[in-house]
Amino acid sequence: MQAKLNNQTVFTGNISEFESAGQILADQLNVNVDDFELVYSPSESVSIVRQKIQQTAGDTDRLLGTTSDTTHLLLYGFATLIASLHSANAFNSLSKLREATAPFANLSSDFLAKVESGAVKLPFIGKGLENVIAEIEQRATAVAEVFAPGSQLGTTQLGTTQPADQATGQSSSQAADRSTNQASSQDLRGKG
Repeated sequence: MQAKLNNQTVFTGNISEFESAGQILADQLNVNVDDFELVYSPSESVSIVRQKIQQTAGDTDRLLGTTSDTTHLLLYGFATLIASLHSANAFNSLSKLREATAPFANLSSDFLAKVESGAVKLPFIGKGLENVIAEIEQRATAVAEVFAPGSQLGTTQLGTTQPADQATGQSSSQAADRSTNQASSQDLRGKG
C-alpha cells in the first residue's frame, strides 16, 4: 500500500506497518492521519473487502453454512418440480403442477418482493451478472481441470498432493477411499 499526501507518496509498505507508523508519520508532517490518501494493491483491496464481509456477514464457516442451506433448498424445490413434471399425471393436469410448486410459490413471491424492494440485497446483483458468471466459469473450469482424468496433481498452493495414477487419474489415497466406500456400500446393501 501507499500513503500519499498532496499527490506525493510519503509511505510505501504493508497495511500493518502503516497502522503502527501512520500516526508517527502524520505527526512528523504536521497533518492528521485522515489527510493521507491510501492506495491499496489489488490483493490488499480483496483482503480488506473479505475482512469487512467477515465482520458484518459472518466468518467463512457461517457463510458456507448459509450457502449449503440455500443450495439444499433449491435442490429440493427443483427436484420436487422435476419429479412432478416427469410423472404422467403432471402433463395431463395443470393442477398437479400447481400442487407440486405450491410449497415454494409463496416463499418465492415473498423473497422476490423483498429483493425488488431492496429489503434483501443479493451480492451477485451488485457484482454484475456477467462478472459473476465469468467468475463461476473460471473457478469451475479450474477445479474441473484438477479432477480431469489423466491430470497430474503435483505441488499446489495448499501443499503437496500425491501424483495421480496414469490409468485412473486418481491418487492412491483417492483409490483407497473409493475402495473403502464401495465396501461400505456393499455391507449396507447386504444388510438390507
